[in-house]
Amino acid sequence: MPEFKASPPPAARPFELPVSALFGDRHIDAEHQVLVDILNGTIADFGSSGRLPSTRFAHDVAHLLDHLKQHFDHEEQLMTAARYPGLATHRAHHGCVLAKVSALRMEALQQTEIDKEPVFDLFDQVLDDLLRADLPFKAFLDANGLTGKA
Repeated sequence: MPEFKASPPPAARPFELPVSALFGDRHIDAEHQVLVDILNGTIADFGSSGRLPSTRFAHDVAHLLDHLKQHFDHEEQLMTAARYPGLATHRAHHGCVLAKVSALRMEALQQTEIDKEPVFDLFDQVLDDLLRADLPFKAFLDANGLTGKA
């Protein structure tokens, strides 16, 4: 997995992984936390001005995309191994998330600077994946006695 910035200090961490989003698999939970940490690092990049050069933001989003792709690949491997019946739908959802995040990156590059709002949009995309898309897989694992074994 590519390296990522260290987590910002707690005061600079507007995004937290909700306890309800914990998957129960230490690898998946760690990957989810890395995604949130990347977003917190991006917020920290804004500093006190509340604005960020679009090229810097695009760099941060490219970093997020790399981690999203790796995480999604890992998750889909686990789904395949568990014979999860919702794999095709989940894979399509991953494709949509990647497309939305990529589009947000391209929109930012059309500007000179951006404010923090796109970072909140990114967090919504990540949280949507964790809460709406991943939880049915977690429920499947739980129901089949596979939690922590995927």
